[in-house]
Amino acid sequence: MSKRILHLSSLVSHRLAHKEHRMTSTALEKRLATLEVELARLKSKVEGMETASKPWWERIAGTFENDPIYERAMKLGRQYRNSLKPRMSQRKRK
Repeated sequence: MSKRILHLSSLVSHRLAHKEHRMTSTALEKRLATLEVELARLKSKVEGMETASKPWWERIAGTFENDPIYERAMKLGRQYRNSLKPRMSQRKRK
């Protein structure tokens, strides 16, 4: 690279770095407060997962009971899986 390009690159890097340092105290405090709220939310979510008395599959068991849409989805899934299986007449030919 030429010296001019290197100089421009370092000048841009310096200005970007300097710009980040110019954040006002108020803006910094607001950003920190936002991060603290988000951290607290994530920590409580993780702690809630750790203290769950039952595994997730046991907590959702029965939630689709007597649900016609769920039954239809299971029927369509079964039909699709069965359509992928080779038929008996095709097995005999091989």
